[in-house]
Amino acid sequence: ESDSDLVFSLASQVAIPLNNAFLFDLIKQAEERYRMFFEHAGFPMTLIDAETLRIVAANNASTALSGYGKIELTTMTIIDIEGKESMEEIRRHTDLIVNKGSDTFETQHKTKTGELRDYIVSAVALKMQGGIYVHNISSDITELKNAQEKLVQSERLAALGKLTATVAHEIRNPLGTIRSAQFSIRDAIELNQHERLARAFELADRNIIRCDGIIDELLEYTKETKLTLEQLNIDEWLYDSLEEYQMPQEIKMELDLHSNAVIQIDRLQLVKALKEVLKNAVQAMEEQETRDNRISISTSLSGQRLEIRVSDTGIGMPKEVLENIFEPLFSTKGFGVGLGMPIVKKIMDAHQGGIEAENVVGKGTAVTLWLPIKTTV
Repeated sequence: ESDSDLVFSLASQVAIPLNNAFLFDLIKQAEERYRMFFEHAGFPMTLIDAETLRIVAANNASTALSGYGKIELTTMTIIDIEGKESMEEIRRHTDLIVNKGSDTFETQHKTKTGELRDYIVSAVALKMQGGIYVHNISSDITELKNAQEKLVQSERLAALGKLTATVAHEIRNPLGTIRSAQFSIRDAIELNQHERLARAFELADRNIIRCDGIIDELLEYTKETKLTLEQLNIDEWLYDSLEEYQMPQEIKMELDLHSNAVIQIDRLQLVKALKEVLKNAVQAMEEQETRDNRISISTSLSGQRLEIRVSDTGIGMPKEVLENIFEPLFSTKGFGVGLGMPIVKKIMDAHQGGIEAENVVGKGTAVTLWLPIKTTV
């Protein structure tokens, strides 16, 4: 029996012990139908010797996609056409299929011209004629992969374009002010008007700091958040952190810190998140004309969560703004790149916690930073 006939020997093994001619005939017919199916299926099918890894049989679709003839393929091993796994990995993977009985996986195969094509392979181990073989049914997903990569690339380019435009706009403004300050400095020196220098230097310095802040935000958002964890009493940590925060005199800060929770946090990262939330609360109140400017900060336990709630008496946010505040590059201000709250979310996600916001337009906003109580980060 030729190598290609191994594909169909399973049916023959069942038929041989039967002395019933009718059943034997039915099985032979089924065998022939499967032979036709194997040869003319619209997707690649191969039979691999599990011990030698030799390609024992291949159908028409396999030869059409690979560029090899059937005789060529049956003189090769799976190693010769594999484009992703090493010889050792193929050996281990084949043994895994034999032990499990089957497996479905993604891989790459090389064509005769050297092109790499992507496949999803469904593999089944078969025992036939005293040997073990792996029967592979493959689906060519090369075009799908290419389309996905183009889509990802398109989305990346769109995001990059948006980021570039935002950063260019935000940096161009302070750079223009710095350029004007340089002109004023040069003019003041030439005209011996030294009293103008202080103002020009102050203007340049303020806008250099603004540029630094934009760059720092970009770097902070794009880098991986690595935590240095400490076991801390959250109420005590929060009280100490807020003592160092410079709240504007016209804003009253009210504290209600009674959670008594002791959990693991990265104090520096969490302070960064807290300051960003406080900055937004302060800015919200600066946009309204009222003397009732208050920021309330409280801690509480809710189920398996520790919640730090920061609420203000600012102008609140419209629904469409509230729904997008954690989106990168989203900003309602005339300045900034819109990465402040996304950075806060990133920090909270790294702690396996989260951030939530709610508000009543005209009455203020409440932001809750929450942390898991029992989960180990």
